[in-house]
Amino acid sequence: MTIEGYIEWAIRDTFLTYLDAVHASIELSSGAERSERGTVDFPVSHRSADRIEASGSFRATAHGGALDLEITEPVILRQASHWVLGWTGSDGCQPRARLLGITPAALPEDYTFEDVALTSDGASQFGGNYRPWSRMAPIRLTPLPRG
Repeated sequence: MTIEGYIEWAIRDTFLTYLDAVHASIELSSGAERSERGTVDFPVSHRSADRIEASGSFRATAHGGALDLEITEPVILRQASHWVLGWTGSDGCQPRARLLGITPAALPEDYTFEDVALTSDGASQFGGNYRPWSRMAPIRLTPLPRG
């Protein structure tokens, strides 16, 4: 697989720090990694004008299984007039967050979605801890090489 950059996402501003504090089990596979910048980085495997696909998987479990979040093969894609973030779950790849605000028609290689809000389906992935339209951490697209 040729890596074309990364999707970098901290999920929620303090979420990864919280996972460390509660000694959550964190599993990373298929190229996903945690960065020193406090993000989970998923390697981009395909990029087109309206779709960015990444590989990798992040899974966090804690509180005896009450928290069980898995983000696998995230995809950023254009839907009509906006962009969404989806990832694969037991129900297939579904839009889990809407990327709000003004975004360019064609995404540059290095771009940050500053305003990220969970969809109803995305909120359900967090076991009811966040409501639909809860604001999440920004998502950054980074090219290679990373600086």
